[in-house]
Amino acid sequence: QNNHHVLNIELKTDQIDYKGIEQTVIGEVKRFGLEDRIIYSSFNRQTLKRLKELDPKSQIAVLFGVDDLPTQPWEAIAEMDADAIHPDYTTVRRDWVENCYRHNIQVRPYTVNDICDMKQLIELEVHGIITDDPDLLQQALRKP
Repeated sequence: QNNHHVLNIELKTDQIDYKGIEQTVIGEVKRFGLEDRIIYSSFNRQTLKRLKELDPKSQIAVLFGVDDLPTQPWEAIAEMDADAIHPDYTTVRRDWVENCYRHNIQVRPYTVNDICDMKQLIELEVHGIITDDPDLLQQALRKP
């Protein structure tokens, strides 16, 4: 709690739909007082819908893989009442990010663990980068 980091909680319910997981996760987040620092993401649209129903203030992001990314993701995001899109980082293009900006959709690519890829995405002005290596991301964010 003593930092400014935002935590992405991915609910991995695309293969198995764990009954009640959304309620449990939201309850734990509230118990620790982290509601304003959490982004929930999932490939499972029903999971995201249930999260939003349980906590309308929650930030949710739709995950898209390489093979399921729509050409106009802002339309899918609007239908979901989602706040952001989390695409595979290899699919992110400048025109696409700019269109997401115009539609007030935040773009946070995943899972970026290479400093060169991080720098390219920073140059594209994505809203955030999902990584397993936050220290490397801090390094990428430093001006040369």
